[in-house]
Amino acid sequence: MKVNGSDDSIGVRSLLRRVEMEEGRNERQVDTRPGPWGEKVDISPQAREIQRIKAALEQIPEVRSKKVEEVRRLVETGQYKVDLQAVSDKLLQALIIGEL
Repeated sequence: MKVNGSDDSIGVRSLLRRVEMEEGRNERQVDTRPGPWGEKVDISPQAREIQRIKAALEQIPEVRSKKVEEVRRLVETGQYKVDLQAVSDKLLQALIIGEL
């Protein structure tokens, strides 16, 4: 079985890291002293978008059960074949972008 590009975990981790970095950049100094109408927090449109993306990513399960079962079945029956070229390409890609 050849699986190319089906594991988005590296991409998801990279996206989460970028989202977290953006959150740090988009934080604004907020005057927390209560005013006549209470406290006010101003969130930039970018920060709102980051929150929306982060919430959507949290809904994605870390383990894809169907995929795990399919691969487990293939391994048990001896039908699972590793594409060494694809594995080495992903490792090099991860090294280049700093994932490893």
